[in-house]
Amino acid sequence: MVCSIGRLYAKVNDYATDNYYTQNQGLANSQWSGQGAAILGLNGQVSTAEYNNAYQGLDTQGNPLRQRQSGKKYNPGRDITLSAPKSVSLLGLVKQDQAVIEAHQQAVKTTLAYIEQNCIFTRTGKGGANHLQTDNALFAVFQHDDNRNQDPQLHSHCVIFNQTKGEDGKWRSMDNRELYQQKMTIGMVYHHELGRRLQTLGYELDWRSDGTFDVRGYSQSQLKEFSTRKQEIEKAVGHEASAATKAQACTKTRRGKLHQAAEEREALKQIWQQRAKSAGINHPEVCYQNQQHPQQQKELLNEAIEIVTERQVAAPKHIFLKKALRQSQGNYSLEDLTREIDQSKSLIKTQDGRLTTEAAIKREQRILNLARNSTDKYRPLANTEIADHQAQRLGLNKAQAIALQHFVNNRDGVMLCQGDAGVGKTYTVKALKETISPNIPMRGLAPSAAAAGELNKGATISREIQRARKCS
Repeated sequence: MVCSIGRLYAKVNDYATDNYYTQNQGLANSQWSGQGAAILGLNGQVSTAEYNNAYQGLDTQGNPLRQRQSGKKYNPGRDITLSAPKSVSLLGLVKQDQAVIEAHQQAVKTTLAYIEQNCIFTRTGKGGANHLQTDNALFAVFQHDDNRNQDPQLHSHCVIFNQTKGEDGKWRSMDNRELYQQKMTIGMVYHHELGRRLQTLGYELDWRSDGTFDVRGYSQSQLKEFSTRKQEIEKAVGHEASAATKAQACTKTRRGKLHQAAEEREALKQIWQQRAKSAGINHPEVCYQNQQHPQQQKELLNEAIEIVTERQVAAPKHIFLKKALRQSQGNYSLEDLTREIDQSKSLIKTQDGRLTTEAAIKREQRILNLARNSTDKYRPLANTEIADHQAQRLGLNKAQAIALQHFVNNRDGVMLCQGDAGVGKTYTVKALKETISPNIPMRGLAPSAAAAGELNKGATISREIQRARKCS
C-alpha cells in the first residue's frame, strides 16, 4: 500500500516505539513540516510537549488555537503513511544506500507540499456553509525503517494535525473530505517522485500499468522473502481481497510493538544482510547507460486527457494529474506536469471548478440533441392496462408500478427514471422486459462488470459492460 490515511497515536512515544528504537532514537527520526509549523515556530525534531500541544489543538505556549464545538467528539488529526516499495527498502536499508533513503525523504517532502497546496480546506459560516481552501498545514513526520515482523520497510508516518489558519488569521479545524478524495493522487505523487529520484541516481525501474514500480534486479521470490507481513495479511483474507479488507486485516493481524536497544538494532541489520545472502540477492547497482527517452510532455498530457475524458465528461484537476503521473513513469517533475495542465489549451474549466475538453462538451451536446430530437417520435412499448396487470402479478410497489407505466407509455427515444439504491430499479427493469413484446430486444448497459452482473442476475437481460460517462 503506497498511501494510507488513518487515526493518529495520542502519545508521541507510540511513534518512537513503533520504530523499534529506544525512545530518544525514535524521536531523532522525527521532523516538523508544513507552513503551519513555520507559523507556530515549530522546527527540527518533534518533542513530547510540542506533540501533546498540537494533538490537543494548542499553540507552543499551551493556549487554544481554535474553538471546540461542545458535545462533538474531538478529532486531533490524521496519520498519512507513505510507504516505499519493498525493493526500495532493500536498497536503502539492507544494501544501506543512504542516497535511496534521502530520495524517500525528498519524495515525502514533495508529497506534503502537494497536500498543503491542494488538499487543506476548512468551513466557515452557519452550518459550515463556506468551504474555503487554506495554504498551510501542521505536520509531524516520523520515519520508520521496519514493520512489526522486523522486516525492512522504509516508510514515514506524516501526522497532520486538525488545525489550519485562514486568511482572517483565525485557526480552524480542517475539512478532511478533499484529503480522502485525493488519497490515490497523493500516493501517486509520492510514488512518482520517489521513482523519478531513483532514476536520477541511476537505478533502473520496472514500472507497472498502475503507476507503481519496483527496482530492477530483485526477483519476486526475493522480495517475498522480506514481505512476511504481506503474506500474513493475504493468508488471513486472500490474495484477491479488496484494499479495504486488507487494511482491516493489517490491523487485526499485526503483532504488539517491540522495544529494542541500539545494539539490538545493529544486530537486526546484520540479520537482514544474512537473509539477503541466503536468498541469493545481489543488490542492483546504478546504471547510467540505459537512460529512457521519454515522450514529449504535451503528448503525455494529451494521453492522460484522453483516458480521463473517455470515462467522464469533466473531472477535478487532480484526476488529470494522477493520470499524467502514471503516464510519466518518473520522467517529469510534479511541477512540470502541473504547469503543463495549468497551461494546456485543451482543457476548459467548468463553473464548479472541474476540467473538461471541447470535444467532451461537443459529445455531450450531440447526446442532448439526439435526446431532444427523438421526443414523441416512437410508438409506446405497451399500454397502462398491461402495465397495471404486470405490476399486480409481479408484486410491484406503488413507485415501481408508476415507473413501469412511465416506460411503457412513453413515446420518447430517451426515457429517464431516477431512484436511490435499494428501491428496486433492477426488478422494475425485469418487469419491463416481461411487459413488452418478446420481439423487442433488450440489452443492459452498466459502468462496471459488477453492475452488469447484477442486471443480468436481477433482470435476466443480456449484459454489456460500458465505461460510464457522467453528464456535466
